[in-house]
Amino acid sequence: NERGLAGWVDSVEGNAVTISFFSGPGMKFQGLFHDGPPGGKASVLLVDEKLAPLAVPADAVKFKSGWLAGMHVGVYGFRGARWTFETTEPGRYRPGQLVRAFDSAWPLPQAASP
Repeated sequence: NERGLAGWVDSVEGNAVTISFFSGPGMKFQGLFHDGPPGGKASVLLVDEKLAPLAVPADAVKFKSGWLAGMHVGVYGFRGARWTFETTEPGRYRPGQLVRAFDSAWPLPQAASP
């Protein structure tokens, strides 16, 4: 949990952002993938190609929905787990961008140096 759940942005529609996770829901995170974080609060970090945080603060988001779209939906590294969340800063996201999602109770890593 200290590393967050890595994925990429699938779509941005208004304030709704959908992300796909690289890995499937292991037993420890089964409920988190399907039901979202407790209380619906999470943080999303923008990251680089090595998944290191960019020099921007985390975005506090509200979980809207989560679902499994099937196993390996035509994209290498995708296990089918997706989240849609609501943000007050939709301009910071773009399709294909790499992110790490954190339950609001998890510690966030330090942002990378600019």
